[in-house]
Formats: sequence, C-alpha cells, structure tokens
Amino acid sequence: MDSDEIQSLAQEETRIRFWCNHTLNRNVNDREAAFRHRTGEGLDSQVFSNITMKFFGWVNVVTLVDRLPICGVLLSLLVVGNLHATEWQEVSRNGNLAIYIRHRSHSPIEEVRGIGEFNAPMSVLKGVLADVAKYSEFMPYTKESRVLPQDAQLCYMVLKPPLVGSLDYTIRVQEESLKGPDGDTIYHSRWELANFDGPPPRPGVTRVTINEGSWLLEPIGNQTRATYTLYTDGGGISALLLNFANKQSVSRLFDALHTRVHDGK
Repeated sequence: MDSDEIQSLAQEETRIRFWCNHTLNRNVNDREAAFRHRTGEGLDSQVFSNITMKFFGWVNVVTLVDRLPICGVLLSLLVVGNLHATEWQEVSRNGNLAIYIRHRSHSPIEEVRGIGEFNAPMSVLKGVLADVAKYSEFMPYTKESRVLPQDAQLCYMVLKPPLVGSLDYTIRVQEESLKGPDGDTIYHSRWELANFDGPPPRPGVTRVTINEGSWLLEPIGNQTRATYTLYTDGGGISALLLNFANKQSVSRLFDALHTRVHDGK
C-alpha cells in the first residue's frame, strides 16, 4: 500500500464519518419528533438522543453499508471497535498465507495474526528472525534496527511507513524452545514494549506506545509453519486506517521473509 492509496483511504474515511454523523443525527431528530407527536409527552432532547443513538445507530450504519458496497468494510470497522473481545476470525487467505483479526475489549485497534508456510527448515527462518541488525535490509518500512548493548533482549526499531512519518520504539524480546504435541521442537518468541529501557525520544519521530506480539515456528518435515501475531497502535493514526494498514503489513512481512529465506542471506 503506497502513500497515494493511504491518502485516498483517509479522505474516504472523512467522507464516511461525515455521512454517518449526518444521517444518524437526522434520523434521531425524525424519531424524536415522531415520538413527541404520538405521545404528546415532553422528553429531554439530550436523553432522547442518547437513547435513540444507542438503539438505532447500528441500524443506520448497516443501511449505509448497503448503500456503499465499496466502503462497507470500512464502515463496519467504525462500529467494531466498540465490541467486546472476540475470537480469531479469518479475513483473508491468499496462497499459503491466512490473515486473522480479533478485537480486544474496549479497544478499537485490532490484533492481527498471519499463519503461513515456508519452504525452508525452521532453523533457517529462525536465523533470519534472530538477525535483528539486518532487518533494515529487507523488513518493510524498517530504517533502523539494532540490539541494544546493555541488554541482548532489548531491540530498538525505527520505521518510516507512508503517511504517518517516522516511528520508533524499544521492545523486550523473550525466546524459548518448546516441545510440540508430536515431540518436535518448536520455537517461540514474544515481545512487549520497553521504551523506558531504550533510547530517549527523538525530535520529529513519533514514539509508538503499544507494541506487543510473537512468532511461533513449527517444523513440518523440511518446511516451517510460521504464526505471527501483532498488536500495535502504529503511531497515533485513526483506528480505521491503522487496522487496514496492519492487515496489509502482515502480507508485506511474509512476502519479505519468503524473499529473504529463498535468497539465502
């Protein structure tokens, strides 16, 4: 997804939000007038608006989805952020990569997961992922990546994705090897934000405030099944754009890893 595509999406989001707000407010006013006419009772306008927005808001958004088939998915994302935590749901499958999302309680940001297979032994893919210093050579949007000298578990990253500008963060990575159900050794790494343990903020660089995730590598003969999970705020852009971009980033990440593994670097 290039910068023109993201800018187009941002403009579409603004139009959608305006249309949603306009339509919801108009329908609330119509229903209030009809209610007053039928009952003849006075009802505080703000109270009535709050009630009708809660009961009829979803119906109005669904109606707008029908009217905007191209933007239906985007509109659904405006509402989904208010839902409770859900199980993983598959949203796309292309070749040997499946992408899933789930919603955390009280957060509009989706957690994303990619599951794909690599035609390479687990040791090869593990070696690529462990070589943090070379991420800037092939990882999407990565401008700087290094393990901090004071602690081998700390990794500092600088990214420059389209539209949002430069981002940075420090994460603490924990790795372990486990025995799978069939007795094979599997590799698991997980990380969480550790900005206070890393370099101070830089001028002109937005500090990421949410970043946690994991890799799970499982051997399948001479191949490897990789499961990647990420939950991040992406530098303060709207949840609508962020959720779209995060799903796109999973595809780009797996493509980059496939290329790196097959190039043998």
